[in-house]
Amino acid sequence: MIRGVLLDEYYPGWWPSAILRLHPGLDLRVIGRANAPPTGTKDPLLLQWIEAHDFVVVTEDRKTMPGHLNDHTAAGRHVEGIFIADKRLNIRVVADDLDLVAGASYEGEFRDQITVLPL
Repeated sequence: MIRGVLLDEYYPGWWPSAILRLHPGLDLRVIGRANAPPTGTKDPLLLQWIEAHDFVVVTEDRKTMPGHLNDHTAAGRHVEGIFIADKRLNIRVVADDLDLVAGASYEGEFRDQITVLPL
């Protein structure tokens, strides 16, 4: 079950408040802020964090994240999902998709997968 969303630190600073304004019930955390991994955390450690917390991660990292996910799953570990979102996407689309993923996806629907937003 997806408990929440971890947003990469490289998105515009206004994204978290805009997402939460549209979907206040979403458990959204941002790398580098309270109750989230610190800024600069390497991808393998981020995958361990989202696995331990049943979160998905939203990132722009199309290049290295697939390899890290492959290593993570090859070690017998799992994540609820990785979502790729371009910074140029409409924030309403991103917020609605994240709310849908967190609130209406069935168990394991995005497990160990990389999904590009919009859905």
